[in-house]
Amino acid sequence: MKIVILGDTHEQHRKVSVPPSDLLIFTGDFTIMSKRLSMILDFNAWLGELPHLCKLVVPGNHEFFLEADASRRALLSNATVLLDEENHL
Repeated sequence: MKIVILGDTHEQHRKVSVPPSDLLIFTGDFTIMSKRLSMILDFNAWLGELPHLCKLVVPGNHEFFLEADASRRALLSNATVLLDEENHL
């Protein structure tokens, strides 16, 4: 099994070359303090463009927007698994 782990892209995720793998783990901080909803939507779209079969996302301490309202976590619909304080293994 091949695993790719990355994080702390701070809205620069489209500039990262992500190698193919069976599992992608994104360890958080894909936004800059969650200031723009458009960046959360763009990150989700980017996730959907990646070929990885399983995409595990752990929102970081910069994803305040997702933390403030649990229903907003649905915005990351292209994450196979979304881990946070309420949803964990």
